[in-house]
Amino acid sequence: MHRPAELRVAAGADQRPGGSWSAGGVHHGLLELPIDLARSIRAAALRAVPRESCGLLLGRIRAERDLVQIAVAAVNRSPRADRFVISPRDVWAAMRRAERARLQLIGAYHSHPGASAEPSHVDVREAWGELLQLIVACDGNATPMRCWRPSAGGFAEVRVRILDTAC
Repeated sequence: MHRPAELRVAAGADQRPGGSWSAGGVHHGLLELPIDLARSIRAAALRAVPRESCGLLLGRIRAERDLVQIAVAAVNRSPRADRFVISPRDVWAAMRRAERARLQLIGAYHSHPGASAEPSHVDVREAWGELLQLIVACDGNATPMRCWRPSAGGFAEVRVRILDTAC
């Protein structure tokens, strides 16, 4: 099993109870993100510079789109500024929260300080399961945000639509 770049988790957290790391459905070509969550993810990315920020995306996979309803910030446990690790405890807590809210773990997010919002070679190498990867580039005050879906040999881009409404 490969681990996603955004979910570099310490040993012992390779699976959720009763299953594998999976969004539990087929992702589509559109990710919808409420504006308040987009702002929060971008603000966290800027605060974390020069380190990467990271977290998990909880929501629903719908007929034509994936809808993020909760963004759970995680502490970056990596000793390297250009990598990140999410602790098993943070992953399990997010999964319990998703279950209580009747949502799914649909993806993860992280930032690329001083780099583009495209998957790095490490992101590609460590892609994991079906989880979407939302990447925020941090270059000064600009914070472009792009989403990627694991596919054969790498990632396919998923369009991001920022919703005017809050969660």
